[in-house]
Amino acid sequence: ESWSQFTQLTDDGGREVEPSISPDGDSIAYAAEAAGNWDIHVRRVGGRTVTRVAADPSRNEGAPKFSPDGRSIAFHESDVDDGGIFVVGATGESERRVTDTGFHPAWSPDGKEIVFCQERIVTPASRVIVSALSVVDLATGAIRMLTRGDAVQPAWSPSGTRIAYWANDAGQRDIFTIGREGGEPVQVTTDAALDWSVVWAPDGRHLYFASDRGGAMNLWRIPIDEASGRPTGAPEPVTNGVPASLSDPALSRDGRRLVFASLVNSVNPVAIALTPRGDVAGEPRFLFQQNGTFAPTSVSPDGGMLAISGLRPVEDIWVSRIDGTGLRRVTDDAHRDRVPMWSPDGNELLFYSNRSGKYEAWTIKKDGSGLTQISSRPNDSLNWAFYDPAGRRIWTYVTSAQNLSYTFPIGAKTPQAGEAMPQIRIDGGFLRPHAITRDGQRLAGLAMSPAGARIGVGWHDLKTGETWISRETTEMGLPTWLDEQHIVFVVGGQLAVIDTGKRRRVIGGPFPFELNTALMPAVSPDGRTVFVGGGRNESDIWMAQREK
Repeated sequence: ESWSQFTQLTDDGGREVEPSISPDGDSIAYAAEAAGNWDIHVRRVGGRTVTRVAADPSRNEGAPKFSPDGRSIAFHESDVDDGGIFVVGATGESERRVTDTGFHPAWSPDGKEIVFCQERIVTPASRVIVSALSVVDLATGAIRMLTRGDAVQPAWSPSGTRIAYWANDAGQRDIFTIGREGGEPVQVTTDAALDWSVVWAPDGRHLYFASDRGGAMNLWRIPIDEASGRPTGAPEPVTNGVPASLSDPALSRDGRRLVFASLVNSVNPVAIALTPRGDVAGEPRFLFQQNGTFAPTSVSPDGGMLAISGLRPVEDIWVSRIDGTGLRRVTDDAHRDRVPMWSPDGNELLFYSNRSGKYEAWTIKKDGSGLTQISSRPNDSLNWAFYDPAGRRIWTYVTSAQNLSYTFPIGAKTPQAGEAMPQIRIDGGFLRPHAITRDGQRLAGLAMSPAGARIGVGWHDLKTGETWISRETTEMGLPTWLDEQHIVFVVGGQLAVIDTGKRRRVIGGPFPFELNTALMPAVSPDGRTVFVGGGRNESDIWMAQREK
């Protein structure tokens, strides 16, 4: 069976994502961004009239799902720490909240329950917490936990016997199924490909999902036995060779219409010059224009080289001269190599990678030789490695229930266990460090809620123990130090600084491109140039059909 008649259903400016198709295949619901706010829209297939069924200006809504009878739509609230699941009539009436927490709702086939997860998925490559699945009874409001290990973006099988989801398993993104009452999960995919955004075919014989296993993010399906949840064959492409990144598949009840989101994006390094006062000077300039995602992360100590995190189509480390010439790949394999940082002597790069089976800290020389594992934490997954300015140890962040930072000595013959630093607690969460001042006195990082939502940026003084954060209300990126007294970060499409006197100031923007918020800016040694990832994002909803 082949899909044909590919039709673009939305062409509005901005982003339309997370489509759901009504059981009769005649209407679509999706999340759309307009004027900085996310709302739930519904439109007829082939029609132009849009109904905004959830459009509260005080919140962002996402992940709509039609109920089995097509009369209601479930969605989540996405701009609060813990989320929350709502149900509204398909034409916008009788909205009600059904849970106080949760994201990515999915209906049971009888329409009596909704399964949901605990982390909002923005990009599958970046995960923050270990998310469980829970099920809410819509009649009583009773909630039961379904899983204890990681599980996100659930999808209920047509018979109601099993639930599919994907999970972060030691850095791999794989698909699993589990019984509707819980029990032992069954693994459906297990390989280096990034598999996510899963949904059942209406006949229960296939799982459709998004995957980069073909080199680009396209839609795939795998045959499955619905009763056991076990795969019965190998994955096969549904859409292949499409020049966009595809995700969020959904099918009509008769299985003849497939809707999905198509994202066209590219991110490339941008140099932003600053005045002596610290304001943006002149027009920012792209260092180069490549297809894919190339985010600058670190400037060499002599100011001559740029380290770049390549995030798409594969996660590798790159370097270039400071003007963008001489772009060269340092790692080239299927592993996820992330956030390279220059060593104090400028001879090698520190990064974190899942090449040992889970995320650990590694170093590599700038010519690609001398690959060395630095950390070894058997029960943890390490992220965001950066050097202590003295060059004798590295800092890492542990993604676990403790949210701890560790330091590891450099030059040991075998990976060390590391020395733990107590969790940096704040009111309503914790500070996740990503950068340190040149004098080694202050850490800068993201302020996170217990559920893993970004709530601000801040700094922590290692000598005095003082911690301060700013509470941000719009999308923000990771901070780094502009100099000994100022942190710089992206927020709401602008570039801002906060000094240690706790004053916040916008220094530039909005810009004629989108600022990447996945990683921190890179700063030149003299503090006069900031390098950020700049790009464009355009998402639309498409539909594929197959003949009767």
